Amino acid sequence: MTLLKTLLLTVSFSLCLVACNGATPFGKKVAENDKILNFMKSDTSDSTYRTYKTIKNSKIFAEVALLLMKSDESNATVSMTRAPDRKISLVITRPTASVEPRIYGIWFMQKSTQVAVVSESSGGGYIQLNKEQSHTILSLLN
Repeated sequence: MTLLKTLLLTVSFSLCLVACNGATPFGKKVAENDKILNFMKSDTSDSTYRTYKTIKNSKIFAEVALLLMKSDESNATVSMTRAPDRKISLVITRPTASVEPRIYGIWFMQKSTQVAVVSESSGGGYIQLNKEQSHTILSLLN
């Protein structure tokens, strides 16, 4: 069982590295502007989330994707008591992309400089980022 988990984690990580590196299965690079990070916050009038910041930088996209995708692999599922403070959407827009945007809820932890992440795309995988990882996310959110 442990061997199977290790194998699955290794394959998932390898696929993530290939995807985050911008390589396609055919060895073609994804254009810089095909990787988009959308930062969203709640609209107080109707509890929907609106994009307030967009970043089209593949290096930042890869760094954030590696942090957030850990929640996809998490076995911890949670039901948070309040709506996310922010949301981050990872979008790849190219003509041949059949990938749906990956959306992550971001919660600011009270009395802490850390954030919690819940993957909305994979059914609620939960992680709490350490201070360094949280700083990376928080610096982009502001």
